[in-house]
Amino acid sequence: MDPILTWNAIALDANKMSFSNPNNENPGPTMSSRALGIVHLAMYDAFAAVSGNPAGLPPYMPSLPPAPSGATTSAAVATAAHHALSSLYPSQKSNFDTALASFGNPADPGHSYGFLIAGEILRDRSGDGNASDAGYVPPTGPGKHQPDPDSDSREFHAPFYGAVTKTFAVTDPNRHRILPPYGLTSSEYRDA
Repeated sequence: MDPILTWNAIALDANKMSFSNPNNENPGPTMSSRALGIVHLAMYDAFAAVSGNPAGLPPYMPSLPPAPSGATTSAAVATAAHHALSSLYPSQKSNFDTALASFGNPADPGHSYGFLIAGEILRDRSGDGNASDAGYVPPTGPGKHQPDPDSDSREFHAPFYGAVTKTFAVTDPNRHRILPPYGLTSSEYRDA
């Protein structure tokens, strides 16, 4: 059984379940993508380190200690994913515990190493922010967001999340910024 594919499926199921349970853990596209990013980085760094950090797999967290002797990638990846998921979706921990039980000998040093890696990545990403709209005042006027006239809800999802400065993989965020929209009186706006 491939631990990365298995735990990817478990992470996707956890994300799906988070939208249907009352706990509302890591909802919406911003927090879901963050949670999945953390889980996959934990698996990646666990796999890369136990594999000897091959040239094509530079670590996300370069300051991690080396993998212990005798650690297997299966145990390290599984426990890294388990720890990250258990922290991000605590209401589903019993599901993750059941899945982890099928990943090798509990004495495998990869388990403690995967736990350490996930903990470091969770700490590294702890300042990412959340999806709250507290304090957000949407701009008004022509061309700006207009409230839905059929809904009393005025909630906005993660209006401040775009200000997170620490990216997961992009090294130059300015390179990927989109251009501002066309002016309301421009021919491009009219044509669109």
